[in-house]
Amino acid sequence: MTTSCRAFVLGVASFCILGSAACSVTPAPVPISPSGPSCGLPAQFELSHPLSGAQGVPTSLGQVQIVADASSDVLGSTWNVVLLEKGANVYQGLILPSTSPGTFKPFPTNFYYTAPVPPLYASDVYGVYLIKTSGTCAPALVGSFTTSS
Repeated sequence: MTTSCRAFVLGVASFCILGSAACSVTPAPVPISPSGPSCGLPAQFELSHPLSGAQGVPTSLGQVQIVADASSDVLGSTWNVVLLEKGANVYQGLILPSTSPGTFKPFPTNFYYTAPVPPLYASDVYGVYLIKTSGTCAPALVGSFTTSS
């Protein structure tokens, strides 16, 4: 785990320990990431699979797919995907160019990425973020979804 990832995880834990209503009392529609300067994404991004706002997503999802408004890879190896659930559990993993384009095409040009994810908690809200692998910027929200019960 990189230093910036540790700082992100510790920041989320501190955020929730301080008694944030978004983490401990009332679930937020989208989990809240730590505050700070945004990572400044190199393009527009959308959650492609599952679609942002999807409900009833299987806990055995296995991977998320993100689409960029780009004709080639704009993330390179300098970005990771982060899943943050309403209870402040964090998963950070690699995001790679997808070998199979998705069917959701929100932009004039669409470049797809996939990221493996672990088994998810049932009846939970997940925010999907992109974060730089170096630096201390706050992750950028790409979309969110809710798992099935």
